[in-house]
Amino acid sequence: MNFPDINSVMRTADIMRAANHVIRYNIMNYLHIHKERTIHVGELTEKMQLGDDSLTSYHLKILKDAGYVECNKYKNQRLYFLTDRIFSIEAINVLI
Repeated sequence: MNFPDINSVMRTADIMRAANHVIRYNIMNYLHIHKERTIHVGELTEKMQLGDDSLTSYHLKILKDAGYVECNKYKNQRLYFLTDRIFSIEAINVLI
């Protein structure tokens, strides 16, 4: 029996772990609902009632590192959107 190499297993675990958090799930869900546009950190902070842009940025970095979100830079803002890695929010429900 062939087993995947440890790096592949660890990367898969990191990707699954990134989605397995209520704040990150809510961020992905909000981005999914508003997928026709990009969203800035301040809007996510306000809508998620996180109180602090740094907390929002922390969770966005984890999602970005896992490949769930990307961002475009516009002036001094970063505008976030879901990547194709998000196959469906319903599928993520299975993970949480």
